[in-house]
Amino acid sequence: MIDNMYHKNLLKDRGLLLVDQGLATDPRTAPFVRKMAADNVYFMDRFAAALVKMSENSPLTGDKGEIRKDCKFVNTL
Repeated sequence: MIDNMYHKNLLKDRGLLLVDQGLATDPRTAPFVRKMAADNVYFMDRFAAALVKMSENSPLTGDKGEIRKDCKFVNTL
């Protein structure tokens, strides 16, 4: 079952990854972590919306795209 327990754990300093734990302490993202932890219905709505958005993504394949060496920058020749 998918629920908001991960966000609850972040608030208890029990994040699996350091980068995820940072979400709970960064002032830009901490309000979202608190909201997700406090409201499972909100979490489920946002999670469902994210899955729909990802499913609509049409990644480039073959010679139409590239795997970036650094995801922040387009590869140079």
